Amino acid sequence: MSLYTSLREEILEKIALSEEAIKAEISGFLSAKAEPSFKIKLDSPSETRKLCKYLDIIGEKYSLKAKYKNGYEILLRKFPEFAKDPLAYLNDSLWGDFMRGLFWGCGSMVKPWKGYHLEIGIPQRDLALYIERFLREKGLSVSLRIRNNRYYIMFRNMSSVGSVLKTIGAERFLKKLEDVRTVKRIREKANREANCDAANAERIASASLKDRILIDQLGDRINKLPAKLREIAELRIKHPSLSLKEIGALMDPPLSKMSVYRALRKIRKILEIRKEGENFVFWKIENKQL
Repeated sequence: MSLYTSLREEILEKIALSEEAIKAEISGFLSAKAEPSFKIKLDSPSETRKLCKYLDIIGEKYSLKAKYKNGYEILLRKFPEFAKDPLAYLNDSLWGDFMRGLFWGCGSMVKPWKGYHLEIGIPQRDLALYIERFLREKGLSVSLRIRNNRYYIMFRNMSSVGSVLKTIGAERFLKKLEDVRTVKRIREKANREANCDAANAERIASASLKDRILIDQLGDRINKLPAKLREIAELRIKHPSLSLKEIGALMDPPLSKMSVYRALRKIRKILEIRKEGENFVFWKIENKQL
């Protein structure tokens, strides 16, 4: 089951507790339609049952018709008076019920490459602008986009997504979404660490190969190196997969990573002197601390 499907099911399971809340939710649902109509098309039995139950509670007359492909159509005697002014339900006590109905009618959960976010596609421009302004006044981070002649109110910030889900009564889904995000963060961290380890291993292997080629160029003259330089060179050849820090730990006494690096740099300097045809001057190196 997709996350959007589980969210939609929880919304359809949620039943408003008062007639005013029911009217607010129905008004939000009908606001998702392109234009007011007494014909309401529904895609699933669960939302058909919910709407019929609501209409029975508030005493609205209707008839139910089964349609093809498991769809249904509810015919109202007239368009409800209470739904003609949906803005009346955008207040502190009823806006959660209105938003639940709105999401029921035209909401979706989108999963872009960066993470999940909510979208509500409203056909009426003025209503979309009013809802956007109302939500901003509530402290929610929202944006408005136009796509396919609809005005999409988008919740990308997880804090705003969580606030909306709590308001419309989808606490169970919010917990599931947080669990999904936690698993996603753990996987991303593991992937970053694995990539970092792989990159470090590649760098160590590359540096080790360069050092071994350098030491091989010294040939028999490696035996003429000062004791510590010779020991580091031999450890580098013997343990090509170790980092400079790990090679330093094998020394007696142990050396720091920087000390091993300086020692290898001195060996490189010796090789450059040799290539220029000059003699090795070991006594100067022996008297310097690694």
